[in-house]
Amino acid sequence: MSPRKPARRAFLLITLLNFLSYLFSVEFVFLLSSVGVTSPIIIANGVMVYAAAALAGNLLITRVDARIGIMNTILAGLSLIAISFLICATAPNFWLLILGPLVGGLGTGLSIPSTIALIMRSIPTELAARALSFGTAMMYLGGGVAPILLAPVRSALGLRGVYYFSATLILVVMLPSLVPLFNRCWQTFRLRDSTPK
Repeated sequence: MSPRKPARRAFLLITLLNFLSYLFSVEFVFLLSSVGVTSPIIIANGVMVYAAAALAGNLLITRVDARIGIMNTILAGLSLIAISFLICATAPNFWLLILGPLVGGLGTGLSIPSTIALIMRSIPTELAARALSFGTAMMYLGGGVAPILLAPVRSALGLRGVYYFSATLILVVMLPSLVPLFNRCWQTFRLRDSTPK
């Protein structure tokens, strides 16, 4: 595989992650209203939970990366984001619903910096500044087109349906990386099982 191929995939992943962060910055406000939350202060604090959890993910990333590696850190972050969308899609009340941005923020805090780190490791040093500029542009692009592209999805599937759709999208993105990971785990299990006791 070309050393720049992971970087190209990482740029697309950054775009997707910022695209989906719209669900916690804007759509989540409507989701809170749907479970009876009308106080602007509570709604604002609910949205801030996502930012606080993302900050916590940023602070944890060095330890997590050192333990499981950069690719597994990205996969762990994406898994948390997918779980957070499922929480938002099914939570019947505020106290369960608030777990969505808590889990999703943590996943975002793990996955976005890891993706940026993957880009920097995959390209020549002299292209680092250009890569960071392009990555920043892709982040803004993802956030900018989210309201336009998600509007038809919400019209077709409803408010909570957007979160089901987004969880499915994350799982589809993860699938090419999960299959080899499961294969490696299965081979390790078989080797351990076949080892003479």
